[in-house]
Amino acid sequence: MELDDPMAPEIFDKLTACDPGLAWELCRNYVGYQLLGQEGVAIPFLDEAYHIVPFGVVAKKFKKADNVFGSAIRRISGKSVYSMIGSLANLTHHSTDRAPFKQKPMRVNEIQLNKQFVYRITGMRHGVKKVIKIKIFGTECFDVSLSVELGKLMLNKQLPELHSVKKIFIIYAVYYASSLSVSVTIGEHQPGSRYLNTSNRKFKHDRRMPIGFSAQKFPIMSNGCVGFMENSSCEGLRNGIWERFRSRLPSDPLPRTPTHEAGPSWAMGALAARRNPDDALPGLPGSRRHGELPAIPDESDSTD
Repeated sequence: MELDDPMAPEIFDKLTACDPGLAWELCRNYVGYQLLGQEGVAIPFLDEAYHIVPFGVVAKKFKKADNVFGSAIRRISGKSVYSMIGSLANLTHHSTDRAPFKQKPMRVNEIQLNKQFVYRITGMRHGVKKVIKIKIFGTECFDVSLSVELGKLMLNKQLPELHSVKKIFIIYAVYYASSLSVSVTIGEHQPGSRYLNTSNRKFKHDRRMPIGFSAQKFPIMSNGCVGFMENSSCEGLRNGIWERFRSRLPSDPLPRTPTHEAGPSWAMGALAARRNPDDALPGLPGSRRHGELPAIPDESDSTD
């Protein structure tokens, strides 16, 4: 099914350059709802797709800033901040049995996903035309068994990644696409010309990559114990603020994604999520790997 819809005004205003990464960030929730459904969350950044793994841990924090009336700390607008901080394989206490976190993800056949998804939106204002086209082919879902017994799962609260963190989301399912492309075209009428002066940038990845995930929410006690699962619609993961990684993984040699000559929209760089299929899965951000992580399913895997 190809969707060709009018571009929302807020997207038109924020799309100030031919930047595929920015286009994805602006459209990811539209794509996520239509392709992945109510339980799926689209990845926040294209160039950080491979950090999304089964048993991955997303920390929920709060945006804070100095109070202009003193040294006290206040929250800004109540919007939560989210960041990928690692996986249960390297965040759990040394006394925790980590064997369950090494299980092989299994394909979920019950979920019917559009194998040839195309999302296209167009906007025109004051002689400026903007077009975003996203193609996602071969989407499949793989999940793991996330069974948390109260009092048995302990996180290492001494790790800096868990400092002041009281809520986490644990990823139990990852959606993979066999190919993905994001193209952006911006055209402008020039005085005395019948034609648009256009520029175009395109991101294309033709290997299996994560495009979304499903996660469950848990509280963390002061001693690091993970509590009972909490009901969550995951709307915060869709509409909240996501932090990018402050440094690039040395094991992830990714080429740069096309951006406008004025510079990328991303504060921490513009690295595409393109990788050689023979590369090993990179370690999770924020800490060294202390155990083997679940592997990305092979493209030839047919396990049910």
